[in-house]
Amino acid sequence: MLVKDLRQLLEKYSDSTVREIVVEMYKKIPKKIKEDNGIDYYLEHIEQAMDKTLKPKVEEIDFDDLSLDVSEFIGNVKAGYYFSPNRVVDKTRRSKWRVEAKRYIKGLLGANEDNAEEASELLLELYETLSTACGYTILVSDNPFQTLGYKQEEFLKVVFEKRFHNGYTQKKIEEACKTIINSYVDRETVYRDLNESLVETLQTDEAREMALEFLSKYKSVSSDEYTRRQKRNYATDLYLMIKLKMNDYDGGISYFLANYQERDPEITMYCLLTYYLRKEDLNSYWLREYESALKRGIDFRNGLKEQYVERKAKAE
Repeated sequence: MLVKDLRQLLEKYSDSTVREIVVEMYKKIPKKIKEDNGIDYYLEHIEQAMDKTLKPKVEEIDFDDLSLDVSEFIGNVKAGYYFSPNRVVDKTRRSKWRVEAKRYIKGLLGANEDNAEEASELLLELYETLSTACGYTILVSDNPFQTLGYKQEEFLKVVFEKRFHNGYTQKKIEEACKTIINSYVDRETVYRDLNESLVETLQTDEAREMALEFLSKYKSVSSDEYTRRQKRNYATDLYLMIKLKMNDYDGGISYFLANYQERDPEITMYCLLTYYLRKEDLNSYWLREYESALKRGIDFRNGLKEQYVERKAKAE
C-alpha cells in the first residue's frame, strides 16, 4: 500500500479508531526494529519529527569518550561480562549489547580525519572481539555479526578499508593477514570469504607483494599440530587467491601444491579444483592440474571424475 492510499484509508476512521490502530500496529513492530529506527523517540517527539522546517540535529561525537567506551566494551566482552551474570555489566546491558555495539560502530565509522587512524584500530579490535565470540561463548548471541546486521566478511572489508585509508604499509598488511588467519567464523562464513575481503581491498601490486612476502614466511606458533597445519593452510589459500588476482596462475598453483598440507593429496587437489579453478575461463588450468595429478597416481572422487569428462568434452 502506498502512503497516499494509507492516508485515504485512515480518513474513513474516527480519531479514537485511528489511535487504536496505531497502538495495535505498535504492538506488532519487532523490538529490534523499534530500537534501530528510534520509533519510541519519534512518538515522544512527534511534533518535531513532523516539522519539516527543522533541520535534523547532528550529534557531535566526543571521540575521546567514544574510544574509552569502545575499549571498555571490548574488555568487558572478552572478560565474559556480556554473557554471564556479574556486577560489572547488568542484565539489561547484557541483553542489549547489540544496540551498544551498533552505536560504537556508527561512531567509529563517522570519525573525522584527525581520529581516523585510532578509529580504524578500534574497529579492527572490535571485529576481532566479535570474531572470538563466534568461537567462544562470550556474548548472549553466538552469531554476533548476523545479530548486528552484517555478513562477517562485509564487516571485515569495511575494517580493512578504514585501516588502509591513508595508504598501505607492511605492518598494516601483515596485521590484516594475521587477522584473517586467526579469525573464528560464524555459521554462514568460510575462510575464503574473509580472504576475499582482503583481496578486494589490496588495490595495487605493491600492496599484494607485501602480503605475499608475509604469507610465504608465515608460521603458526600454536603448540597444537592440527592448529598449525590449519593456519598454514589458511595462509596458503590467501596466497593463492592473491596470485590469481594478479593473474599469476602458474605461480599461485605451484605454491599451493607445494605448501597446502593434507595427509591425502586428493583432498589438496579437490580444494584446488573445486574452490579456485572452477571458473570456465580457468578450464585449461583445471584440466592440466587434473591430468598432472592422475600421472602422479591420485585417484579422484567420482564427482571430480565426472567433472573431468564434462570439461574435457567442452575443451575439444
